[in-house]
Amino acid sequence: MKKKYIILTIFLFIISLGILNNKSLASFYIQNFEINSEVQNNGDMIVEENITYYSDENKNGVTREINTKNSNNFNNSADGLNLISVKVDGNVAKKVNFGTIGDEGVYEYTSSGNTYNLKVYVPFRGVQKRTITYKYLLKNVGVRYNDTSEIYWNFIGDEWDTKISNLTINIKLPDEVANGTIYVYGHGSDNGTFTKNRNNIKLYAKDLKANQALDARILFPTNALLKTTKIVNKSVLNKYINQEEGLTNKREEPEIIFNLNAKNIAYILSIIVIIIWIIIYFRYDKEIKVKKQYYYREIPCDLEPEVLQRIYYGKNQKNSFWIAFLNLVKLGVYKIEETTNEVGKKVKVITYLGKENKELKDYQNSLINTINGFFDVGKNSIEIEKLNAKMKRSTGSGYKRFVDKLEEQIESYFGDNTKVSKKPFYISIIIMVIVIAIIGLTAIRVQPDMAITIGMFLIFTTFIYSAIFSKVSFNLYAILLVLIHFFAFESGIIGMLSIARINVLYIPYIIAFVFLQYTQRIRRLSKEEREIREQIKGLRRYLRDYSKISERDLESIIIWEDYLVIAIALKLNKKTINYLYDYCKDNLNNNFGNSLNSFETYYYMNIICRSAFNNYTRRYISSNTSRYSGGSSFSGSSGGFSGGSSSGGRRTAEVEEEAPFKRRWRKVLFPFSIFYIVGKFS
Repeated sequence: MKKKYIILTIFLFIISLGILNNKSLASFYIQNFEINSEVQNNGDMIVEENITYYSDENKNGVTREINTKNSNNFNNSADGLNLISVKVDGNVAKKVNFGTIGDEGVYEYTSSGNTYNLKVYVPFRGVQKRTITYKYLLKNVGVRYNDTSEIYWNFIGDEWDTKISNLTINIKLPDEVANGTIYVYGHGSDNGTFTKNRNNIKLYAKDLKANQALDARILFPTNALLKTTKIVNKSVLNKYINQEEGLTNKREEPEIIFNLNAKNIAYILSIIVIIIWIIIYFRYDKEIKVKKQYYYREIPCDLEPEVLQRIYYGKNQKNSFWIAFLNLVKLGVYKIEETTNEVGKKVKVITYLGKENKELKDYQNSLINTINGFFDVGKNSIEIEKLNAKMKRSTGSGYKRFVDKLEEQIESYFGDNTKVSKKPFYISIIIMVIVIAIIGLTAIRVQPDMAITIGMFLIFTTFIYSAIFSKVSFNLYAILLVLIHFFAFESGIIGMLSIARINVLYIPYIIAFVFLQYTQRIRRLSKEEREIREQIKGLRRYLRDYSKISERDLESIIIWEDYLVIAIALKLNKKTINYLYDYCKDNLNNNFGNSLNSFETYYYMNIICRSAFNNYTRRYISSNTSRYSGGSSFSGSSGGFSGGSSSGGRRTAEVEEEAPFKRRWRKVLFPFSIFYIVGKFS
C-alpha cells in the first residue's frame, strides 16, 4: 500500500510542479509605477507614466493599452488622447510603422475607437530593469456640475496582466482650488492610502495583482474648470459624497443575484451550510448515550478478540489476521512449537491439529483454509520461515476473503443498524455544487475571462481531492499531499478569486468543502454497538491498569489466555502484554500454554510469527475495503481514555494506541488542518 501512496504522491507532485511552474513564469512584473498627472482648467489632463519593469527572462518588449472610456461614469470619459512622447530609460523613443524583434527604442502606435495601443520594442536580456515613460494628454476629462467639479479616472485599468509592486499617483489640480474643499476617493485596493496638500494629491498602493484596476474620483470647487466645455446642469455633490462614503459601491461589490453582493452571498451561504451541518450532526452523527463502564472484567457477549478489535477501532486493523490466528491457537485449532528439522536445525513450526469445531465462524474457517493452503501436499504443518516466504509471494486474496467474512459477521450482530445513511453525503455534494455554481456565476459577472478557469479549478480540487481524502489515512503521505498539492491548487484558486475581487466567497467554499469531507466519515453506532464498545473500553482499562489489581484477584481469574489475546488485539503496551504472556505461560498446561512455551517471550513470538502475517496482509489494507466503516480512516466513537499507567500512576514506556475519541474528532479537524496549512503558505 505504501508503494501506491508513493506513486500517487509522485504523480500529483508532477501535476503540481506544472502549476507552480506556470505561476513561477510570472517573473516579469512592474516594480514601480509612477503616474504624474496635471488637470488643466479647460478639463484636459496631462499624464506622465514612469513604469519600471523587472524581468529575469528574455523578452522583446512591452505593450501599453489606454482606454479613454470610463465604464463607471460615461460623463468622465476622455474625448480623445494625444500622445506626446515615449521614452526608454530616459531616451526618447522613435515612432515606426512596423518594428522588428530585437529593435531597441522604437514603438508602434495605433488606435481603434476608444482604445490606444503602444508597442515598445525594448529587449530584456536575463535579469534586467527597464523604465518606460509615456506622456500623453487626455482631452476633456474633467466635468463641471452646478456644485462641484469632478475628475473620475481609471488610472490603472484591468488590462494589466502583470502585478504591480508599488504604485504612486500624483495629481495636481488647478491652483484656484488650493484653499478649497477637495474630496478624494480611491477604488480598487484595500491597502491603498492617499495624502492631500493644497491642490496636490498623492495616492499610493502596494502589491496590485494582475488585472486589478485602480481608479480615483476627485471632487473639487467649480472655479477650477471655468474653461471646460463639459458642463452638466445639475447638482451632484451630496449624492456623490453619500455614494462614496456608503458601506459599499457597485464597482467594488457588484450585485450578483437578488440584489446581493459577493460579501452578503458569502455570509448567507456560510450560515446556511453551518446550519445544515449542525442538523446533519444531530440527525445522523450524534452518538447515543449509554451507561459508562470504567472497569469491565468480563468478555463482552463472549465475542472473539478479532471481533472486539473491529468494534473498538471502527475498522479492521492490519494485525486482525494475526489476532484471529492467535485466537485459533488458543482454541486448539493450531499449535506453535519448536522442533528440529531434518538437518538438525531448531525451527518454529505451525501445526494444524485438525480438531473439528462446529462453533467456528465463517471468517475463522476462511483463515484456516488460507493458512492450510500454504502447507505442502500431505502435510499438516509448516515452518514459520517457509510460511513467511510463501506469504510474501502471495496476492493477499485470502486476507481479503477473511475481511469480507469478518465484516459479514459484524453485520450479523447488529443487523441494519450497521448501514450508513448516504443522505448526508448526497446533501453535501448538492451544497458543494451550489456553492461552486454561485462562485462561477459571480466570476462571470465580475471577471468573465477567468470564470471558466476558476470553475475548472474548483471542480477539480473539490471532487478529485475529496476522493483522495476518503482513502488516505492521516499519515506522512497525507501530510505530503497537503503540503505539495493543496499549496499549488488552493493558492491558485485563492489568487484567482482575489484577482476577480470575490475572494470572500472562498469562505463558504472552505466550509462546504470541509462539510463534504465530514459527511464521508459519518458513522453513528447503534445503541447495542455503543454498549458493547463501552464494555470493551472498560475491559481495556481493566487490563491496562493490571498493576492496581491485587494478587488474590489475579489468582482467581481463570481466563487470562483470553485476556492475553484481547490485550494484543486492543494494542496495549508491551509491558502489559508481556506480563499477561508470562502469567499464561507459567500457569497453563494446555495447548495454548505449550505454544507459548515454545517462545522465550511474547515479544519474540510477535517478531517471528507476526512478520509472516504482516507480509501477507500488507497487500490488502482493510481500511480500503471495509464496508462497515464506509471506507473511512477516521471512524470512532466519542469518549476516550488516558494513556496507560504503571504503578505510581506513571506513564508506561510505550505510548498506547490513540483513543477512538481523538480519532473521531480528527475526521473533522483533518480537512481544517489542510486549509490552515494552505493559509500559512498562500
